[in-house]
Amino acid sequence: MFNFCPHCGKSIGVAQAPGQTVTCRSCGKPVGKVHQVAIDCGTVVTQRAPVDQSEQLIKQGTAARCPECSQLVDLKGTPKAFVPHFQKTVRKMCRMSGKPVETRA
Repeated sequence: MFNFCPHCGKSIGVAQAPGQTVTCRSCGKPVGKVHQVAIDCGTVVTQRAPVDQSEQLIKQGTAARCPECSQLVDLKGTPKAFVPHFQKTVRKMCRMSGKPVETRA
């Protein structure tokens, strides 16, 4: 549910139903599509599944889990390699910093 327009900041003033694309009456710009929502004690709960951003980065190939320290680390270079990073518990460089990523099939 949209309370105000992000473009002009005024109240939308339109009845909203799930699946409907809402446009602002003041400026006429599209605000977005209303999703199925439920209101529970004043808290808005959406019906969409949560997205794990770390898994998205791994699927895209821009990050990987370090086998040494188990952190999510960015990758760079043509043979993909871990960027330099510190271990979680100690302020010490991880052994896998700069090493190529092993691809497991």
